[in-house]
Amino acid sequence: MAAGRRRDAGHPAWRLEDYRDLRARPAADDFVRDQLAALAVMGTDWVASGLALDVLEYHTTALGTAQLRPAKSLVARYAHRSDLPELLAACKALRLLSSSTEAADRLPVGEWRLAHDTLAPLVRARFEASQAPGQRARRVLQQRAVDWEGEAVGDALDAVDLAAVERGLAGMRVQTGAEGRLLYASRAAERRRRRRLAGPAGCGWRWPSWRWRPPSAGRARRSAVVAADEARRGASRPKAAVIRA
Repeated sequence: MAAGRRRDAGHPAWRLEDYRDLRARPAADDFVRDQLAALAVMGTDWVASGLALDVLEYHTTALGTAQLRPAKSLVARYAHRSDLPELLAACKALRLLSSSTEAADRLPVGEWRLAHDTLAPLVRARFEASQAPGQRARRVLQQRAVDWEGEAVGDALDAVDLAAVERGLAGMRVQTGAEGRLLYASRAAERRRRRRLAGPAGCGWRWPSWRWRPPSAGRARRSAVVAADEARRGASRPKAAVIRA
């Protein structure tokens, strides 16, 4: 539903009456839905993974208004996605985003924002309700990473939450420092858990009446502490970029 007008080929523009019409529609988020559907047919994982919503949400505030973002912050926040320039260009063509200048050498430049403030609450509502892998992973990390801020050591993720996070990493921003420590510790704890489960069976024999039982809270806590120690030792190793909380 491209009701807007173009000032030129690179800068989509909207008339005031277009937005009045958008506000008056019974289902005001039809525009965002339709444009995301158009984005999904481009043969990428942008929508299915949740990445598109993550990027759009970054251009909003908690109050449901639009937020200007410099291109360099977008590049840092999505450093793990080499296709970020293509995603931004597609969102711009679909009138979801606008920028202050044209891209140069494939890299986004200038400042980026939602095409209009009207879209901000619609984007946030969809982001908060989304069950895409990227949104699910981000919720888990944000909720659990509060126990890993600074030098604190919290509990590692269990196998279910860790699997959910692993599935969604490609569809969200890079991790903060605390989230990265939590993820590193959780992966280490999961490797140890799998080794314990394989135990005697991996050697070709088994205990007659052995049965695995869920670890106690104390044992889970000790595992997290050990994993955190490994995370600190691994801090000097090359690792993916992280963003500050």
